[in-house]
Amino acid sequence: MDAAIRGETVDLFRREDDDAMLRTPTARERSCIAGDECEGVRLGMSGPLVERPTNAELAASASTAVGNDVEPLPGRLCVACLRYWSSYVVVNVRRELGYMEKVAVRYWTQAGVAGEYALEQCFLPRAGVPEGFAVPFVYHIRSCYTPETEEERVARVARQQSLEGTGTTTTTTPAADPTVSYLHQSGYARPDVTVRTSDFRPGFGRGKLPYQQQRLLMPLPPSSRC
Repeated sequence: MDAAIRGETVDLFRREDDDAMLRTPTARERSCIAGDECEGVRLGMSGPLVERPTNAELAASASTAVGNDVEPLPGRLCVACLRYWSSYVVVNVRRELGYMEKVAVRYWTQAGVAGEYALEQCFLPRAGVPEGFAVPFVYHIRSCYTPETEEERVARVARQQSLEGTGTTTTTTPAADPTVSYLHQSGYARPDVTVRTSDFRPGFGRGKLPYQQQRLLMPLPPSSRC
């Protein structure tokens, strides 16, 4: 569920939703507002990724009758850019400022939950230390993504289903479109079991990131690659 932090809504981004949104847009969708500086471009995609509206905006657009005149939504960043800038803010708060009262991260992920994201790859809030976020979120590492075409994605999902003994996928994706390409979260671990509260060790996943990871979060010109 979405969370309310200091009176502001912080969206829950589930992994299956991230998988569906880490892609280039279809002809009827809008691109990330970052344009040519989108993280998708830096990660080797042919263009910006599809924008990621808030959960409330997605629900509103789904319930709006087709053909009605509605006010256009403001431009949004894609999932990768949201992760980049959220990670960048928290890294610099922890390294330079030490605290931040303002809510800077507007989404959260389920850390240590089966099928979601590993604790080791998430920022975890520290009790009593305001750092711009109050719930876990996955941090952005460029080496954890692998570009793939729609055909490659379908083949990979089929192989995974075969290994798991399932016939269908729960991930919501648009109709197959050969013009759409994806970013596979190849480097983000998917926990098999949910971590119990008693396993949540103090300090786990906290503090500064290793230098190699900090380097991947620093601003780079659009032509740079990691």
